[in-house]
Amino acid sequence: MQKRQMLFFLLAVSVAACSEQEAQNAALKSSEKMAAKYLGCDVEKTADLYFRDATEADVLRIKIKGEPCYEARLHISITTKDGKDLYQYQAPFKPHIAVHWEDIQVPKDPQAFIDLVLKGSTFKRGRDLPALESEEQFYEKYYNELPTDTGRYENLRLTEKPLFWHPTHYERWNYVVYDEKQGRGFVFMRGGL
Repeated sequence: MQKRQMLFFLLAVSVAACSEQEAQNAALKSSEKMAAKYLGCDVEKTADLYFRDATEADVLRIKIKGEPCYEARLHISITTKDGKDLYQYQAPFKPHIAVHWEDIQVPKDPQAFIDLVLKGSTFKRGRDLPALESEEQFYEKYYNELPTDTGRYENLRLTEKPLFWHPTHYERWNYVVYDEKQGRGFVFMRGGL
């Protein structure tokens, strides 16, 4: 009788093991189908950027990487030619594009986003910045606000300093300028709708 029970036990264990293996195979096939349907992103582009001044180019690197693409990370960095870090921005990529938060699809070509950042904004230099008005009027006209003091902003307007713009969300953005004292870029203006 004990042999029979032992045989039933071994049979039950082997059936369970087969079922577990089949379940793992089915899960693997399902994830492979998902990966094929929602491909990964691995796009990177570098460009010269006059960030510290207008005479010596720095390196702007924009990278979107992740698998699947709707889980990709965006990384924007500005460095000197010798690799000294001047500015960093990292965040999930998906909130930077106009898709519903429940939608796992993202554009098939994240290159368009990178091209948008490379194109920049209408404010290229300090002298291009609009005159400061009341906070409310400034926001109503330009959809921007200043996290820095107004005196610093007004001084920046009198310069030829290069400005760098990038999205922080599909309806929000940052303006960054290099600060010689800190040796790094800082966000001097934020915008959004």
